[in-house]
Amino acid sequence: LVRSRGLGDVYKRQAQAAPTDPLRLLDTAATLDTAPPHVQELCLGCIQYVQRATGVALDFSAETLPVLDHYLQTVRTDNEALQVLVAQAAGAYFGELVRRLFPARWHCPPEMYESWRLEFSPCFLHFNPVTMAWEAILGREVVEGGSGFAVSEHNVPALRAALDTLGAVPEDDFYRLTTRLEVLEAVLDRVLAADASRGARPATPARPPRGARRRA
Repeated sequence: LVRSRGLGDVYKRQAQAAPTDPLRLLDTAATLDTAPPHVQELCLGCIQYVQRATGVALDFSAETLPVLDHYLQTVRTDNEALQVLVAQAAGAYFGELVRRLFPARWHCPPEMYESWRLEFSPCFLHFNPVTMAWEAILGREVVEGGSGFAVSEHNVPALRAALDTLGAVPEDDFYRLTTRLEVLEAVLDRVLAADASRGARPATPARPPRGARRRA
């Protein structure tokens, strides 16, 4: 799996950097159109929650995503009302992070979080980032069968092949958003290749350079 720097490295780098304004982070360039206002508001909330708890400013990069995972685990023992608020904010942030890495768009009717989807432009692929954040908090499934990536019927073999390539994931890591991001990358590559082999769509590059390392 792709691994970012350790949490210690992230905290050290943040401590040496100048203070970060979350509003400025929301103004950075994004793929396709800008995020809807209610998504931006939730992203800002997530950044503030994490920065107050950890001192680290999330920056919509894969490198700081483990900090969000760490924060979500600390919320696991809090009351359900707080967990719901954090899941909504963290889901919006994770979805926006993915949208900035890959060609995708939001389907996010306000207050209807169970219907939220991040939809990918190059192929039929979507997922609900709020549900994934909720599962990251609880460390278990919150919907029947668990949250996951939806693909067209003829690309189910490609989805399974991507999961087989990644192999078994330790139970503690299964619901982490960092793991979800790695799975997404593998699934998207496989689905695009499968579509291209059928002449459905050109297999445009979908993997962004993240400076990450792969586990041997």
